[in-house]
Amino acid sequence: MTIIPIQCITDRVTRFVVLVDGVWTTWSSWTTCRVTCGGGTGTRNRTCQFPPGVPHGHPCMGKVSETRDCSTNLCPGL
Repeated sequence: MTIIPIQCITDRVTRFVVLVDGVWTTWSSWTTCRVTCGGGTGTRNRTCQFPPGVPHGHPCMGKVSETRDCSTNLCPGL
């Protein structure tokens, strides 16, 4: 959370606007491997979300997606 002071001109009182930082959603499920042998990749994703109706602070830190190897067994006959 980030707090930024703002001067309120009408009543000369310092007020604060609270900026809400982004929060990661949970990871999606891994995608299905497109091959059954010989090696492929699967991915999963997540989204950085900000609550509605509030000023945005810092974006989420880290990866939006991840990749992993799948079906790494050798194909028959190779």
